[in-house]
Amino acid sequence: MEEGKNKKIFLITTIVLSIVLLVGGFFLFKYYKKATQKEAVINEKISTSVKEAEDKKTKELNADYEKKTAALLANPWKEFKTDDFFGPIAFKYPKDWHDRITNDSGSVDEFVFLADPDWIIDTRGGKGPFTALVFKVIDKRYEDELKAYQNKNKPKKTVYDIKETNLSGIFGSRVSGVNNDTGKNIEFVLIPYRDKTFYMGTEDKDRFGSTYNEMLSSLVLNK
Repeated sequence: MEEGKNKKIFLITTIVLSIVLLVGGFFLFKYYKKATQKEAVINEKISTSVKEAEDKKTKELNADYEKKTAALLANPWKEFKTDDFFGPIAFKYPKDWHDRITNDSGSVDEFVFLADPDWIIDTRGGKGPFTALVFKVIDKRYEDELKAYQNKNKPKKTVYDIKETNLSGIFGSRVSGVNNDTGKNIEFVLIPYRDKTFYMGTEDKDRFGSTYNEMLSSLVLNK
């Protein structure tokens, strides 16, 4: 009798536990499904927001690039002016070129301005860099600086072609030749100014000759 009663209690307990587990499992599954769906919605909103932010940033960058490109096409030049100590003088060069300035009052080349479409990097061995534009204030008299190039021309061997030129009302010399270190055609002008010499040239005439001539034509000297 006691054994039958225990079996009945066990059966009822099993049924109750099963019902509890089923009901609990159902609600747990329902909650999990709802939570998963909610997470998916949140992730979708985050993904949409991120994409919208990226699209907005891309549009802003494109608009900024187009604006800069339009401005560059409208006016591709910027102007450089030396300090009053040297003149002053002014000239234009391309806006998108890199430039570098060196001041050394103890050197023959007191002032050096370099500009090039590529990064200006010093080469090994102390030679170079060889840039699209070189402007220098040389602490030597014009006659002495010019003579240094004239002396390299020997009978039947012309190293430098030297012609007289007039820039901003000042007579100087236009010199062309070949750079022995690079093998490239170079051209530069030497301009007298008080007890110094202005030098403005290009280390690659074949590539930058047209741009160099435009820069040279923009040169303004304070007599």
